[in-house]
Amino acid sequence: MDNLTLYSHHDVQLTVEMLESLAVEGAEIESREDATIVSWNDVSVKIQMLPENELSVHLAGFQNYIRTVVGEEAEAFENLLDMIGSVGAVFGCVIEPGYDRKNKAKSLLVSIAASLEECFLFDGESIFSSFGELWFGAEGTEPFADLSDLTVRKVMVNPFPAATPNQLDRYNRVRVMMDTYEVPELMKRLWVDDEEQEVFRTPSDVARRVLALHAVVCIARGRPRDETLKELKASGADKFLSPAEQEFLSLKKISDDDRQAMIWKLERLWLLMWSLRHIDKFSWPNQMCDVDGLHELIFAKSKDPKVFIEQAQMRSKKAILDAAQMVIQLQAVIRSAMIDDEQIPGNLNWKKPSQAVDVRSCPSIGVVAERHFALNWLRRFQEADWDDVDVPTVPYAIIE
Repeated sequence: MDNLTLYSHHDVQLTVEMLESLAVEGAEIESREDATIVSWNDVSVKIQMLPENELSVHLAGFQNYIRTVVGEEAEAFENLLDMIGSVGAVFGCVIEPGYDRKNKAKSLLVSIAASLEECFLFDGESIFSSFGELWFGAEGTEPFADLSDLTVRKVMVNPFPAATPNQLDRYNRVRVMMDTYEVPELMKRLWVDDEEQEVFRTPSDVARRVLALHAVVCIARGRPRDETLKELKASGADKFLSPAEQEFLSLKKISDDDRQAMIWKLERLWLLMWSLRHIDKFSWPNQMCDVDGLHELIFAKSKDPKVFIEQAQMRSKKAILDAAQMVIQLQAVIRSAMIDDEQIPGNLNWKKPSQAVDVRSCPSIGVVAERHFALNWLRRFQEADWDDVDVPTVPYAIIE
């Protein structure tokens, strides 16, 4: 018996129809409540999807396993750890008996991985690409499979819809701006949803989020706690603190790391204030915002919190989605540089670059990520609450 785990970066289901189209001839497929079994006369594969509520714990455990194996060299494997952390679905696969003489079971697993794309396999010791090449393991480890002996098939999984006229117009409009900085264009074009499909947070909810987050950031920066919490309660925005913010405020002693992580959220505040029309220009995200100026602006605009909330007005969907399109493309370029271990301009300006820096040590990537977070919250991305917002670099619609 062989035990393998298949990891996919896409959150997908393996349907019976898909397995029927990928399995070599003569396979019988049985769908059970907890697993799907694909069998031939001499071998079978049991495929069981890990429940969503167990995914984060499993991936954290897998990352810890890698760190334990590599020890002091963990920093050199950050790309691999990032890849594990961005997995969207996990499938446990059991081949019985362990001897797959005609490679029927391996053909199926490689075909599944090739169809899902951005997949990898783990056999308990080594990590293999979707086509069986060794990615991580002891020197001399044999590939998972010899492609010359496999029947590999591929099907379209969750085909992406064609871009709408609005999406095409936005892509071209944003690309003009990106070209002023000569940002590399990806081989795959990325889209945000059409205006007709997007449903944003209400202006009053955004204003309350500004008040709540600003109070917590102020405390992180050393403003008197009692005075700040009194103002927050008077505004009524204390009811809109997220669970993570409440936990931060409950700390008797705030560590430097916790304090710094909260201060970084000033970039989210900047984005939210821009979305409420209190900041005129969406500046290129290559440096931190004017921190003191942002604090002064929020204090000035929210002197009367009730008026700040009641009179809140959002920018147009077009403007916010253009910003989201730009940030998603820019973060995808950054992630590509991480994967390929490339340097990037410190000022995120490929036309007039500052000194090239390691992508992980570039402060600008934090600015991009924080703006992406706030934009996805505004767009109700995946209907996630504030603490749970995801910032994938590959949204739901992609075309070549």
